[in-house]
Amino acid sequence: MEKYKFKLVKIFDETSDTKTFRFEPVNEKLDFIPGQFVFLYVNINGEEIKRPYSIATSPLDPDLELTIELVNNGTVTDYMHDKAKVGDILELSDPQGRFTYTEDLSKNIVVIAGGCGIVPMRSIMRYCTQKKLDTKITFFYSCKRFSSIIYREELNQLQIDNPNLKIIYTLTQEDKKDWEGLTGRFKIDMLLDNFEDPTNNVYFLCGPMPMVKALSDGLKQAGISSKNIKRELWGNP
Repeated sequence: MEKYKFKLVKIFDETSDTKTFRFEPVNEKLDFIPGQFVFLYVNINGEEIKRPYSIATSPLDPDLELTIELVNNGTVTDYMHDKAKVGDILELSDPQGRFTYTEDLSKNIVVIAGGCGIVPMRSIMRYCTQKKLDTKITFFYSCKRFSSIIYREELNQLQIDNPNLKIIYTLTQEDKKDWEGLTGRFKIDMLLDNFEDPTNNVYFLCGPMPMVKALSDGLKQAGISSKNIKRELWGNP
């Protein structure tokens, strides 16, 4: 893999345990397809360590962002949350992965994410909105609590800017008195009941392995072709 130098130019607090890191290319901008990931290289105690992170921005954006959730015993996530600072020069790999959206894929896509699995979905939704594509997007997003929703304000704005985008949330640990939307984990019927013909869609799933596996199996049992199901699991910490 090739390595490219990037300058960390801004850090955003998304939630209590999630931050977005904006990088500016030092030499050349990376070309990538929405949904791809890069390896981030950090030097910790003299050892170079790499971890994969989905690209959070659209290929049309001038800079590149990675959104990183703090996890238990996460070597690189701890470093990025506690040590990384604006002005640092870090290295990223060339883009990787086949969990990708292209304009010729389908006019109806369903993106399903749990927690930080929203990151590649944001890239896809941003890209479609920026290009004013007529692709219909239904986004199902599961989080623990309302405060855990990553990119909350941007998601609201994307729905305003893109009339073809519909977002459906469910919260798994929110007190029902404080939340009027769906609660609990997404079940396959909760997804498919939103479509007259679910077989017309291409499905993107990203998040914890149990969620992705359960929904993927449910889609196949409902008659969705395997070629219309794209899966991505969270990377290592």
